[in-house]
Amino acid sequence: MPDRLLPLLTQEPQTGDALGARLGVGRVTVNTLARRLQDAGVPVQIGRAGYALSAETPAPQFVVRPTPIGAQLRYLGTVGSTQDEVRAWADDPHAPAPHGAAVVAERQTQGRGRRGRAWATTHGTLAFSVLLRQGPGVPH
Repeated sequence: MPDRLLPLLTQEPQTGDALGARLGVGRVTVNTLARRLQDAGVPVQIGRAGYALSAETPAPQFVVRPTPIGAQLRYLGTVGSTQDEVRAWADDPHAPAPHGAAVVAERQTQGRGRRGRAWATTHGTLAFSVLLRQGPGVPH
């Protein structure tokens, strides 16, 4: 359910009551969801003014205005590897990721590049993987 809160967050603070009304939950639940996002590595700011994404995160552009590449998007805080995440999503027998689906993360701990080289991310770096399926008759 924290994933339902993320698309509603912007860089401008919003009250827990306002966000709760949009989600159909109370402000205490909004606080719990926001803290779960923080625990997952998403840069959510929680304060007297309300809930907001940190100004330096590019998440609002990805969540609010999707394009054909990334129209189906999973935004995560910290992952081992975005490539592993998008591969698992692609192989999901119940809801496989479509062509162009993207997994975006603020941080990855086990990323890898060409020839098995480590792919480290630092603060302020965005890591992502995009699923590209082959051929015009692909089922997804």
